[in-house]
Amino acid sequence: MRTRGGRLLLLAALQFATAASGRGAEPVAEAAPSAPPLAATYKIDTGASTAGFTLGATMHTVTGIGRKVAGEFTLEPSGAGRWRVAGEVHVDAGSLDTGNIKRDFKMHNSTLEVTRYPLLRFSPATAAGALPEGLRAEAGSFPLKLSGKLEIRGVAREISLDVVATFRGSRLVVDGSFPISFLDWGVPDPSVFVLRVDKVLAASFHLEAIPTGG
Repeated sequence: MRTRGGRLLLLAALQFATAASGRGAEPVAEAAPSAPPLAATYKIDTGASTAGFTLGATMHTVTGIGRKVAGEFTLEPSGAGRWRVAGEVHVDAGSLDTGNIKRDFKMHNSTLEVTRYPLLRFSPATAAGALPEGLRAEAGSFPLKLSGKLEIRGVAREISLDVVATFRGSRLVVDGSFPISFLDWGVPDPSVFVLRVDKVLAASFHLEAIPTGG
């Protein structure tokens, strides 16, 4: 036979259980979205970078290579696979070498006027395409559409080109090539007598950049 006190305890327990069953489950906190990759600044490794060109000419092809490439740029995400890019990459025009002393003398002094215009400059503005989160090393290469201004002999024009980015540890490697009609930049035609050159050359580059940590 239950005592009055025992019945009261049983009733209280039932009321507590009923109240608890009427309450919904505690809401589960949603995981915070991962932070977007931060902006990163890179400095060109001059000793590992090159830029040059290939130009068709009468009965042969001219190939030039420049080994004094320098500069710095910053990558900053702007959403939807797009990146803001700021900075400059430049080539010492006087370092371009085709392996022919007379031809190089003409290229440096008449065609490019390196004394007056010592640098070939590219100022990137945007990049479109996927890159690994946090700009960390990841297997594979990443195609990008890069846009910006190319300056030759003091004339700057907008260009858009396809490049491939590869991360090797903290190092960012960028390779690309694109056609240039040098007459669009006011570069005089270097053709001489029967030695004619094409009006469009293929420019190419291999850039290796190291994060500055800044």
